[in-house]
This record gives sequence, C-alpha cells and structure tokens, in this order.
Amino acid sequence: TTEESVEKWDAEAVASAASAKLVAEGGVAGVEAGRAHFVQVLFAWEDDVEQSKNAEAIIELWLRYASFERSLKQFKKAVQVFESAAASPVASRSPRIWLEYASFCQERGKLENANLVYQRAVETLPNESNLWDAYLSFRTQVLGENISLHQLKSGDTPMDENTEQPSSTNEEENVLSRKRPREDEEDKNPSIEDNTK
Repeated sequence: TTEESVEKWDAEAVASAASAKLVAEGGVAGVEAGRAHFVQVLFAWEDDVEQSKNAEAIIELWLRYASFERSLKQFKKAVQVFESAAASPVASRSPRIWLEYASFCQERGKLENANLVYQRAVETLPNESNLWDAYLSFRTQVLGENISLHQLKSGDTPMDENTEQPSSTNEEENVLSRKRPREDEEDKNPSIEDNTK
C-alpha cells in the first residue's frame, strides 16, 4: 500500500506498485492510476519533516516516475515530471535529476532544450563540478564548440552571445520563459489505450 511505501522510503517498491496498477487497470485508467500513485507518494515524501534524511529516496522516486512516463512513450508527461523534479526543493538540489533531464532531452534530439536544462542546472548548483563537466562535454562534443570550462563559466561563448534576449520587462518571467524546454513535440503514442491491447 501507499502507506507502507511511504514508511519504507523504497522508491523501487513505489515504482513496482505503480506498474502493477498500470497492468491491473489497463488502458488510460491504468496509466492514470500509476501516475496518481507516484504523485501521492511524492507529495507525502516531500512533505515529511524527515525528508533530508531520505533525500536519495525522493530523488530516486522522481527518476523512476520520469522513467515510467518514458517507458510509455509519453514524452510530454516525462518533461512535466522532470520540470516538477527541477522545482522540488529536494530533487532540484541533486545533480542526478539535472543530468538525467539533460540526457533525456539529448536522446530525443532536443539539443536546444538540453542546453537550457544544463544552463539551469549550473545556475541552480553552481558548485557541482560534475554538472559543469557534463555541460562542457555537451557543448564541445555534441554541439562541436571549441570552448574552455572558464569560457563556459563566464558566459563568454559564441552560443551565449547569440542567445536571444527576451523583450519582456518582468525579469523573472524572462528567465522562466527563456530557460524552460518547450513541450512542442507530440507524444509518440498519444492514445495509451491503443498500446495496451
């Protein structure tokens, strides 16, 4: 049950229970039941006063939730899960969340979105060298830029200089609109019912 999973702080057990709901109920109802299970447990875990002791379990559960959506080829939903994780006070402090999110974008061929995720990651966690290393690798090996880590950290790169500046006067709105990956691609399998028969 959900209560037992919350007590155990066992992300694998929660993911298994969500998958079992998917199979048991089937179709759209099963997908919704699986999603609801993830959300219910995530809310319970993130609201728990002991969350700092269980941060790894929370992070793992966010990643398993994103994996659940990816396995269903529900890529827009996966983006929403990653965005929620990036907004979570616990998960957003984890380099794993950001690296998985950027990797997901990159695997989907959404290189501009991957770049935006990396930018947000290093802004959120500026002292995480593994994020900077991954971002540099992405920019040099995937995008083919000839830049150094120093240039990347200082923002003195051709891509950064060519980044379009938003015209809104609300700075917070500018930052959010500029840095959120777009969800303009349709999910590969928009009808879950067709995939579960």
